[in-house]
Formats: sequence, structure tokens, C-alpha cells
Amino acid sequence: MDAEEFKASVLVHSVRMWRMAVTLLHDPEDANDAVQDAVVRLWQRRDSLENAVNIQAYCITSVKRVAIDMLRARQSQPTSPLDQYGMEHEPQPGYDESQRLDDSESLGVVKMLLSRLPHDQQTVMRLSAFNGCSNDEIRQITGFSADNVRTLLSRARRRLKELFKAYQSCQKTVV
Repeated sequence: MDAEEFKASVLVHSVRMWRMAVTLLHDPEDANDAVQDAVVRLWQRRDSLENAVNIQAYCITSVKRVAIDMLRARQSQPTSPLDQYGMEHEPQPGYDESQRLDDSESLGVVKMLLSRLPHDQQTVMRLSAFNGCSNDEIRQITGFSADNVRTLLSRARRRLKELFKAYQSCQKTVV
């Protein structure tokens, strides 16, 4: 496949690819990067594109996989939403330093307890709580059914609540 055929068969789907990427990533700039990476990957595999039955689906799947890779990379290095936009953490009125430390410690405990959940529950909980994904977006990313996403989230929240209460009661008996 030469460059002209590639443009005619792949680049015509770039708008659809971008829409899929922005749906998953929630950031137009990241979506542009994902589309660009996907197009590069497709260019590298341009000879196998001739065998593809549905080039549009192939392109959409390619950008979806790139976007999921980007989400996984974000998960391994979670940031606060305020850090993401370059905003400083400013204390709320009536919110003292000890409360901030308690909240930060509680978040660390929750992250530690999250690692005790089954893999599927961890995945949907991280996407929901740390990446701010909706149930529909989680469904698209993971491939789970809508009912399964709701069930996994519900079970994960309930189990985290139980584990956190148990952790707190252990801490009270130690102190």
C-alpha cells in the first residue's frame, strides 16, 4: 500500500478515530496524540491493511488500544486533578493542616486496601474513582457489560468500606 492509498483508506477515518480517543481520554490534546500514534502504527502495518475486511473498524480498534495504553500509563502514576491542571492545593477556610494530613493518609490507606480487591474490581474502581470515568466509559474501556460494571463497582465499594472500617478499628485498638 502506497501513501496515496493509505491516505484514501485510513486518514479519511481520522475524525472518527479522534472522537473515540476523546471519549476514552477526556482530553482533546491526548486524543490528538492517540490518533497520531495509531496512524503511525497503522502506517507501519500498512501491508496487512489490505487484508482487513473493515478498515474503519480496524482504525477505530487501533486508536482505542492506544487510548487504553495511555489510560494504563496514567493509572500507574495517578495525579491529583488539581495537579493535572497546574493548580496549587489551597486549603479551604476552616480546613487545617491536620485534616489535610488525615485525608492524605486515608487516601493512601484506601489505595493500599484497593490492592486487596480482585483484579476486575480494582480496574473498574480505579477507572471510576481516580480517572473519573463514567460507567459507560468503563464499559467501553474494559469490554464488560453495563450490568457487570455496576455490579463490580458496587461490590468494590462495599468491600473497600468493610476493609476501611476494619483498618480503622485496628488502628483504634493500637492507639
